[in-house]
Amino acid sequence: MIRRIGGALAACAALWASGADAATSVAFPDAGGGPRSIAMGGHLVALPIDDHALDTNPARLVYASGSVSAQVDRLDPVLDVWRGRVGAVLGLGPEAHEPLQLTRPRRMAVGGAIAGQGLRLIEGSNYSEATFSAGLGWAPANLGAAGLTARYQHATSDVLGASASGFGVDVGFSFDLSDHFDIGLSVKDAFGRTTFEDSDDEDRAAVLTLGVAATRYRLWQAELDYVFQDNSTSALAGGFEFHVVPGTFDLRVGISQEMREPSRTVPSAGVGLAFQAFHFDYAFRSDPDGAFENQHRAALGARF
Repeated sequence: MIRRIGGALAACAALWASGADAATSVAFPDAGGGPRSIAMGGHLVALPIDDHALDTNPARLVYASGSVSAQVDRLDPVLDVWRGRVGAVLGLGPEAHEPLQLTRPRRMAVGGAIAGQGLRLIEGSNYSEATFSAGLGWAPANLGAAGLTARYQHATSDVLGASASGFGVDVGFSFDLSDHFDIGLSVKDAFGRTTFEDSDDEDRAAVLTLGVAATRYRLWQAELDYVFQDNSTSALAGGFEFHVVPGTFDLRVGISQEMREPSRTVPSAGVGLAFQAFHFDYAFRSDPDGAFENQHRAALGARF
């Protein structure tokens, strides 16, 4: 218990160390990507097809067409730690695909999301955070897309007796290499700055993620990702999605491996259920060496 409270306090003290994420390593973001991404290793940049692309790779917004979701996270069953998010994306303009092409990107897509998270300790102290995101995806060609997400955040902490606000800009790219292989490239906080109430402002450190995905197979998909932050940390992550009942029931597993000291391995798993346009996603993540040990995430959404 003491270790968990200490880890939570450390996460609060590191306001904005990794955008909206409360983690001890920027290579393991807690919040971004939704339950599907978390279940598959936490870093999907080549497989997103819904509004959660705002958090991971905005170029993938053009593959969402239309999507809405509501998410709730229970980051630790012992501490009162919560996170909620609502998001939406809308495709604009004509489709950009060619005849017989398996993917169906739109020429343009716009999206937005509002997220909040908070922590209440036994002593009654509070930490709260709000994030507002807006993104744009553009497909100038049928096999490639680019995107941008702008994000504003504000946090307050009774523990620190201070507040912070900041902004970040993410850029992303996605390319179809073939019918069954895609690559994604995302730079989180490519530009950004944080302003603290009682200390000096700080530039945000960019996080680069490169992912290669085997996709659009009838029974499975998979992605392998490399995450790098300038001389700070790097990680490898991978995930596998098995379509037990194609279009209806998916099983997912993933793992992240820190490459630099202090190294750690973070396994995850989850399920996805779909009925017509509606879908439910759940993920469980075990991170005993991080700020929060057992994490549960669930999202209900619809695609149109």
